[in-house]
Amino acid sequence: MRKVIGLIVIAASVALGLYLHDKYMTHLLRQDKAVAPKPQYLEFINDQILPPEWPGDEVEIGGLSGLAWSDLNKTLYAISDDRGGRAGPSRFYELRLSSSDTGKYSVNVQAVQTIKAENGKNFPDRSMDPEGISLDAAGWIYVSSEGDFKETKTAVPAIFKLNAAGVLQDRYNFPMPWFSSDPEDWDSNNGVRNNLSFESLDINPDDGTLVTTTESALIQDGEKSTNELGTRVRLSFNQLSAEEVLLESSQHVYELSPIPDKSLNTQSVIGVVDLIGFKNKKVFVLERAYLAGRSKNRVKLFLADCSNATNVISLKSVKSVKLEPCKKQMIYDFDNLIGSLSEEHPRVDNLEGMTLGPQTKDGRHLLILVSDNNFTTFQKTQFLYFHLRLPKGVSR
Repeated sequence: MRKVIGLIVIAASVALGLYLHDKYMTHLLRQDKAVAPKPQYLEFINDQILPPEWPGDEVEIGGLSGLAWSDLNKTLYAISDDRGGRAGPSRFYELRLSSSDTGKYSVNVQAVQTIKAENGKNFPDRSMDPEGISLDAAGWIYVSSEGDFKETKTAVPAIFKLNAAGVLQDRYNFPMPWFSSDPEDWDSNNGVRNNLSFESLDINPDDGTLVTTTESALIQDGEKSTNELGTRVRLSFNQLSAEEVLLESSQHVYELSPIPDKSLNTQSVIGVVDLIGFKNKKVFVLERAYLAGRSKNRVKLFLADCSNATNVISLKSVKSVKLEPCKKQMIYDFDNLIGSLSEEHPRVDNLEGMTLGPQTKDGRHLLILVSDNNFTTFQKTQFLYFHLRLPKGVSR
């Protein structure tokens, strides 16, 4: 009898603890929304959870880390960050974008393309880590890879040019300050940090400018962001020449925010996860922080104006250097979505990709974002749809 009573007490204590935890988290969320600045440029339309199964393929849909809209064929492209061997080969998806009579949007998978080497064969497992995707005006597909050089010495960060079938056409490697030619220096003294490399990618189809950056600071440029201090990342502006050569024209410092976590949990992180490039070196920058103590994603969208920022392309390090960084303006705080998402998944998930979709009849753009579910069951592939009114002076 005592044993039964003891079990009842334990069960009641656990239930009470879970109840109080949920009440506390609800209280924190209400506080979050109360302090989130009211949006000026974005109007939320709806969300969508994409299931991991697709009747046309046995490979699990997941790890969506970048998006690209093509006006050429009215198709939305999504890159999976599967390095090969996790759920399938490295691949990207072609999605059909639809709108309902009520003005809500959704996507469904039309095709999946495996990324292949020049010989038409699949890339070996863990030879790339695809994270960003974009298309130029001619329809060539560009994919940024963080690399997997800790696991595979030849899998260094790069940008891959693919045809519509996913077959490699060209590869652009990034020398110093981005990546050292000395393997003994990798993830040590100079260059990108492992798994914090080229997460983002965008091409302005009008002028051929390709912009990318690292998720966090280069090793020689400073420490990663902490709860007290942000860090410096370099926005890399590149031109696609008539000969289809990628030429880096300038680098400008973007000041990444500190981790917005008062708990000082050492597992919390922040980084730049995607970009959208505009004319005159203006860039939308998506910052995502993971607050480990609350299992919460804190996501903000910023406008970086780099038109008058110092060009640091010749500097080996920007740490402690006096310079003019890109001007930074917050465009949207995703805590504004608290209480507005569907009951199926009422929290902002692990957002990693975004793109400008088609223009609407009133001249606004459709802004689309997607989350990376990390091939887990507790995270989802979440699409978010917004009407976007571009800030004054910003144009594609």
